[in-house]
Order: sequence, then C-alpha cells, then structure tokens
Amino acid sequence: MKRKVLILCLIILFLLSSCTKKEESTEMKENKEKIPEELTQVQENVGKVIEEIEKIMKEEEKPIFVEEKDKKEEEDSEKEQDSQQQGQGSDSSSGGQSEGQSGGSQGSENPQSVIPPEEKTYEEKKEEEKIKKYEKIEKNWMDLSKTIEKIHTNWGKYKVKAMEKGINTDTISQTENHLNNLTIAVGKKEKINSLKQSDKLIFSLGNYFDLYKGNIEGDLNRITYIAREIYLYALEEDFEKAKQVSKEYESYFSMLRQKINIEKKDEKHLYTLEISIKDLINSLNYKDINLVKIKRDVVLDNIEKIKEVAN
Repeated sequence: MKRKVLILCLIILFLLSSCTKKEESTEMKENKEKIPEELTQVQENVGKVIEEIEKIMKEEEKPIFVEEKDKKEEEDSEKEQDSQQQGQGSDSSSGGQSEGQSGGSQGSENPQSVIPPEEKTYEEKKEEEKIKKYEKIEKNWMDLSKTIEKIHTNWGKYKVKAMEKGINTDTISQTENHLNNLTIAVGKKEKINSLKQSDKLIFSLGNYFDLYKGNIEGDLNRITYIAREIYLYALEEDFEKAKQVSKEYESYFSMLRQKINIEKKDEKHLYTLEISIKDLINSLNYKDINLVKIKRDVVLDNIEKIKEVAN
C-alpha cells in the first residue's frame, strides 16, 4: 500500500513539474515581442544578395566544356557531305532523261534528299557557351539590382518604426551607410566588396533585432557576421586577419547563451553550433579556401537550426 502511495506521489510531482515548465515556456513566448515584417524582409533580402553573388562567383569559375568531335569522324563526315553533293549534281544533269522515261511520277516517289546543315566547329560551340554563360551572369546582376530596390523600400518603411523605438540616430546612419555602399558595389558589379558590405549590413541589423524583447536574432546576426568575415578574409588569403576576427565570436556566443530559451532536449544544438565555430577557426590553419567555405556553411546551417528550436 505504501509503495502505491509513493508511486502516486512521484507521478503527481512529475506532472506538476511538467506543467510548471510548460507554463514558464508559454509565459516566455507570450513575452516575446513580435519583430516587424519590414525588418525581417530587409534581413531576408540581404541574405538573397549574398546567395546570388556567391552563385555568380561559382558560375564564373565554371570551365566551359564542349564535346569535341573526333578528327577522323569529322573527316568522314565531310567526305560523306561531298559525296552527297556530287550525287545530287549528277541527278540534276540526267533529270531530263529520267522524266522522259518515267514521266513526272518518279520525282514525287523519290523526293530530293535535304542536305543536313553543317555541324558547328569546336570553336563556334565554345563561343556559344561563353555567350550563354555571360548572359546568365548578367541576368543574375539584374535580379540583384531588383533585390537591392526591395531592401531600400522595406528599410524606408522600417526606419520610422526604429525611431519610434528610440534607436540611436548614429546607428541608423551607420546602417544606411552600409546599405548605400552595398548598392554602389552591386551597381559596379564588385563581388567581394558587395559581400563585405552585405556582411556589415547583417551585423548592423542586429542592433534593431535587439529592440524586441525575448528575441535572439541580433545575437545570431553577430555570429553570422563572424563566420562570413572569416571566410571573406580567407578568400583574400589574409588568414591572419581572419584569425583576429574569429576571436570576437566568444563574447557574442556568451550573450547568446545567456538570452536563449530552448528546451533541454535542444541544448545539443547550441553545443553543436559552438563546436562548428571552433572547427571553422581551426580550418584557417590549413590555408585552404574551399575547406574554410565548407566549415563556414556548416556554421550557417547550425545557426538556422538554432532559429528553428529557439522559443
């Protein structure tokens, strides 16, 4: 009997504990201030700019492959075409005799074969592929210009709300400076500078996310900034500068750890993010840009995972 009572008490305590945790989680969610749609749109479109520029860089690096026909096969093809042309010439010279013997019906039964168009040379094909590649890249730049316009539109709408929230005017000036520099860099098709200005803009936007209680987007923006900056300096082969920048992550990660609200089962994602940042920093020792990029992408994926599980 005593054992049954003890089990019952433990079940009650467990249920009460679960209810308390749920109430605390619900309360924190209710206290979480909603982020304006315009600010979210600015952030997302800056992300699109970075994504598109990296696509352009990848496209530019792609070699142009054109299937080159075997030389003997080309010669055989040319001989066959010459033979067809000669055969058609002899047919036309004896056309009168054929008509006299069999009338006009034979012409309809054996129509003249159409000469196939000459196949393009290797150089012609290669030039065609170059033009296609150039046109694709140009279209990407045009799309980027449209995305930049959207950023300006949403920023103009949000700026008023930021002022109402009491944001520092110097912070607004700094953000606009980064946005204007990004616009100019994209207009000039400066890939690395566009990435740098985008990264600075991401960092600056963190100040606005901090205005809204219960949100960690600002802290995640600063960690995103560090991951991207490490890669950009590696891209310029300035690995020492990349290492200097990487030291800043500790203070940003510490702030994230203090503010984040996640369930016990999801704490592993925070640990995974920290490990991936350390892996990114360690990759700088190898001085291999591709390796640094892979490690950076892992960090960015882990940041997205944190966004999914954070309350």
